[in-house]
Amino acid sequence: MRIGHFPVSRRMLGRMAIGASMASFTPFPARAASAPAPRFSVMAWALGHDIPFERQLGIISQAGYQGIELTGEFRNWTKAETREAASRIRGHGLVVDAMAGVRTGFAKIGETAQFLTELSQVIESAVTLECGRVILVSGPVAPDMAPAEQQSRVAQALQKAAELAAAASIELVIEPIDRFENPTCFLTGARQAKAILQQVNKPNVKILFDIFHEQRAYGNVLETLELLIKDISLIHIADSPRRGAPGTGELNFRRVYSELGRLGYHDWIAMEFYPEGDPVPPLVTARHQAIEAMSRQPTLGTGA
Repeated sequence: MRIGHFPVSRRMLGRMAIGASMASFTPFPARAASAPAPRFSVMAWALGHDIPFERQLGIISQAGYQGIELTGEFRNWTKAETREAASRIRGHGLVVDAMAGVRTGFAKIGETAQFLTELSQVIESAVTLECGRVILVSGPVAPDMAPAEQQSRVAQALQKAAELAAAASIELVIEPIDRFENPTCFLTGARQAKAILQQVNKPNVKILFDIFHEQRAYGNVLETLELLIKDISLIHIADSPRRGAPGTGELNFRRVYSELGRLGYHDWIAMEFYPEGDPVPPLVTARHQAIEAMSRQPTLGTGA
């Protein structure tokens, strides 16, 4: 995730471009169709900061997605405007599957009260927008504190946050950010997030597995997914190193999606890449590629 935002349209895309994109996916033997299918959303900011909200909704709906993710667009909305936004989102056949907007990181030592105040405000908006998941980022490393001590403080802050969120039936997902994007970030990888979850020990605190950030920070995406899959309730998609559409960078997304299918992942997958040109065709292609690959299993285990 990044801090920012973008817009949308309705159903018209021809199937020729979709068919061409699907042809590049080598078929695997089909897997048993018993697990529920994942749902797909788009992080609004990645569409572009200058696109109006209504246009964002249109793009995402036209591309066949079920959800939109927000990063703080709602902060300046009045309560009436937030209710109106919820109605417009429903009118496009979408839900808000996750939203960020807590500016103070949960790892900022001495600012837990401010973090919780901001979280309360975001939760209030989340309830109005009928969103059940809030994304949290950590903020900076404390330079004068041992990492173990800071992690203990982080766990305490997240325990309080979890109790606050649980009262509104909200799930919290903590998102690691790689240090190429934020050199001072405390939480930089999914395995570190798992260690934090073990200390927090709250059922409504999970991991947001951002494949772009994880690849840039540590690589080894497939093994980490397998290790942590039960703690992941949201996955963000963008290719590394330039946050392009899947297939434009260094990752083998067919293998990533196939592994998610093998592991039985069925929660939300959000596209957070920069689409080139008209955003609808690349979003359609990305969704179809994911669905196709997740419905198959490889005959041979090969790395991503």
